[in-house]
Amino acid sequence: METFRVAEVLAAFSLTTDMAAGMPVEKGLRTCAVATVFARDVLGLEAETCRTVYETALLRSVGCTSYAPELASLFGDEIAVQRALKHLVL
Repeated sequence: METFRVAEVLAAFSLTTDMAAGMPVEKGLRTCAVATVFARDVLGLEAETCRTVYETALLRSVGCTSYAPELASLFGDEIAVQRALKHLVL
């Protein structure tokens, strides 16, 4: 039986979340990389804490599609709305 690391599953989940929210491909992975380097190199956090930052960054958008049906009923294209909202906030 093939085994998978948690990081691989989270990375795949992050890619799916990016697509579902209308974000550029690998936005979540880039955010994860920046957060992890920041935690390690700037903040000087321990390896275990950096791992937590890594995993948390990959999961940061979980739930972003949970209200897609409501957005679709209000605006028609929920992905376009999510994309626009994220660009306003970022």
